[in-house]
Amino acid sequence: MGSVTYYLAVGVGLACVLLGTLKVAPIEPAHGNLVSYMHNFAGVFPLRALGFQPSGAMYCAVVAVLDIFFGALLAFGRYDWPVISCFVLLAISALYIHGLLALSASMGDFFFPVLLAVLLLLLMFGRNGLWGGHGKVHLA
Repeated sequence: MGSVTYYLAVGVGLACVLLGTLKVAPIEPAHGNLVSYMHNFAGVFPLRALGFQPSGAMYCAVVAVLDIFFGALLAFGRYDWPVISCFVLLAISALYIHGLLALSASMGDFFFPVLLAVLLLLLMFGRNGLWGGHGKVHLA
């Protein structure tokens, strides 16, 4: 893994850990804003058409734990863990974007989830990305 890729992985991973921590730690005003967003996102959860409707508190807690765990694995993981965590964090970012689209949010609210998705895609499939140019995973 190149040095730029390494520092990008650490930066994005720590940002995800911080975001997940702000969802569970009562640090105002960020905690209140994120929890209210997560409660709204639970109302437009994509699997509710199939009968699975999580509560707002459960959705917030699960996404926070996934953010913290896979963000830490992206930042400090070895072997294939950064690749797996990129896919999970990309899926979470897609859920954020879906929730914002379903709630008809303003364009300014899309900045951070789209930026996170672009950075994760760049980290995965960039020139010296984690996935590699030859279809192989770069092992640390």
